[in-house]
Amino acid sequence: MGYWRSHDWIGCGPGAAGRITFPTNHMRDSFVQIKQPNKWMDEVERIGHGTQDRSTLTAEERISVG
Repeated sequence: MGYWRSHDWIGCGPGAAGRITFPTNHMRDSFVQIKQPNKWMDEVERIGHGTQDRSTLTAEERISVG
């Protein structure tokens, strides 16, 4: 239900996605994790996360993708 109501969510693990709103600036970011489990784990061990893509959503994207 949180997804459909545009609440924040965190996806954990390979291929996961998430949307987080930061209270300091009220901007909403989208996160996508590396899909391949071994590559994801290598990056977690190397740099502390397996995020493949992170972007700040525009106002239009916040409305259309939640």
